[in-house]
Parts: sequence; C-alpha cells; structure tokens
Amino acid sequence: MPVQSTVKFGNAITLHGMDAGSAAAVTATKVADPTTSPDGVSTPGPGDRYVAVEFQIKNIGTLVYDDTPDNCALLLDTAGHRYEAVTVLSIAPGPIFDTSVRLSPGQKAVGYIVFELPTTAKVATAQFSMDSGFGVDTGRWTLK
Repeated sequence: MPVQSTVKFGNAITLHGMDAGSAAAVTATKVADPTTSPDGVSTPGPGDRYVAVEFQIKNIGTLVYDDTPDNCALLLDTAGHRYEAVTVLSIAPGPIFDTSVRLSPGQKAVGYIVFELPTTAKVATAQFSMDSGFGVDTGRWTLK
C-alpha cells in the first residue's frame, strides 16, 4: 500500500479504506513517552516502556467508519523496528480507543493507542492505515 508523504506531528492526513467512499482525516496529536497504565494490571515487561500516541480520526467519507484503531497503527523506531499496539485497560495521559470505533460521516473520535518498546528504542514515526492496516494508503507522522 502506498505511503503518504510523512508529515509533522499534529498535521492531518487523508486516508482511504478499501471500499470506495471510505475515507478519514487522521492526525497523530500527542505522544506520551514514557507513560504508565493506572489500571493496576498492565505493566511493560522488564527493559520495556509504554509509549502512547493520541490519534484523532474524522470520518470524511460517505460510508460508516467501522474499525479497530489499535490494529491500524504502528510505531517505528530510528533503527527501523516496527511495534504493534498492545492492549491495556487505561493509560495515564487519557482515554484509549474502544476496541471497535464506529463513526458516521462527519463524526470524529479521539483516543490513545499504546505500544510497548524497549527502553533503549528511540521513537521515529507513528503510522496509521485504515481497515486494520490494509487500507489503500498509509499515513506517517514524525514524532520529533
């Protein structure tokens, strides 16, 4: 799938899903590195840390957006390693996305997606693609 131009953190990228009429303006808005989970259950493994990225998803298409944002996002470090989202019940900086997000055209949702990285890894970019990562195109944001 084609990668949109990488943009600075805070800018929106228009992304398209597999179905005609499926489109969203997605923005990586905040990053918490490192962060913790106050749920009393979730903790990163030894030598790891949690990094949370807040995304805003606005449905600008003509179809209902129905997806699992955690499946849509990746975090990449400066060495080129890719990290998938991890499941936590809550995160200190704010609300996480529900497992499933449904947005009618014009609606938006905001939430954090959490990743577990080694404490030595340096975050380079956040990545998002609709349809659980199988969308037509992919957006990337530089986090520095």
